[in-house]
Amino acid sequence: MNNAKEKWVLPTVAIKLVRDLLDTKTASLKDLKMKRNYSKTREIWPAAIFILRKILIDGDLWYLRKNDLENSSDDIYARKFEFKGGTILGSPILPIQVMRIMELSPNKLIDAIRTKFIDDLKGVSLVCHFLRDEVIYWKEINEEISKLKPKLNDITLIGNVGGNKFIVGQVYPNNIITIVNLDLIRINAPAMLEAEEVFKAEDIGLTKLGEALLTTKVDVIPIK
Repeated sequence: MNNAKEKWVLPTVAIKLVRDLLDTKTASLKDLKMKRNYSKTREIWPAAIFILRKILIDGDLWYLRKNDLENSSDDIYARKFEFKGGTILGSPILPIQVMRIMELSPNKLIDAIRTKFIDDLKGVSLVCHFLRDEVIYWKEINEEISKLKPKLNDITLIGNVGGNKFIVGQVYPNNIITIVNLDLIRINAPAMLEAEEVFKAEDIGLTKLGEALLTTKVDVIPIK
């Protein structure tokens, strides 16, 4: 068994970290798009926007952390937390897989999404980040995907509609479309949580065997 020191960050903090990379010239936009060592950075951006939509719609507080396990179907993890007095309540972990829809991806969107069904994505949120111009027929896509009966938790499409506005549309199991404006979002919450959890090495990030502590003073209690 391994002791894993984890850091959970707010989606707004994750987005700021990516922007800081570009603003400080630490990385160029081309680096973020192409270089292998920025693969986690490419994944965290759409995952953060996806989670911001959940925060806006549900009003719950979600945090993110990366998955360090290579060749895993889970790119990013999300977790909902509630703060009640001196206690922090933590929900089960939500695994997220991010896929990019690019010019070289299959022309038909449903075919691009279908390529992911060969992986074991049971309980996973699939987030499709558009990096090409395309007209999306939301209702038709929802109907086509529903016929395939995927085992995913949900499927969401994300595209930039100009400035800092993103269209975030769930196409499975329901059809829900939201505009996320990064300039208008402020979250009043601790910027980062640290947790120590004990995992099976082969199930890292998914199976909690021991009690988790976000600090030395507060316990994490699973939300039922």
